[in-house]
Amino acid sequence: MAKLAYVLLFILFVSISCNELIDLIRCIYQNMVPHVQLIFEMIDAIKAQDWITVIAKASKIYTEFKNVLALCKAQKAPNLF
Repeated sequence: MAKLAYVLLFILFVSISCNELIDLIRCIYQNMVPHVQLIFEMIDAIKAQDWITVIAKASKIYTEFKNVLALCKAQKAPNLF
């Protein structure tokens, strides 16, 4: 019976945070689309085995993702995290 209560509590938590989570994912997707070119440039650098460029592009992608995530968390899902 206790396991059922945990499952129901988990389902309740998921249903409450589902809309905020969907909004967060949508926001991240919309804000990361302009930076897709960085990913393609990194893939090309991996093919060419230009590891300095790969590291530079990965660092840019990480920085952009971190900024987008902070922006989206503040706007779309302040109570989720």
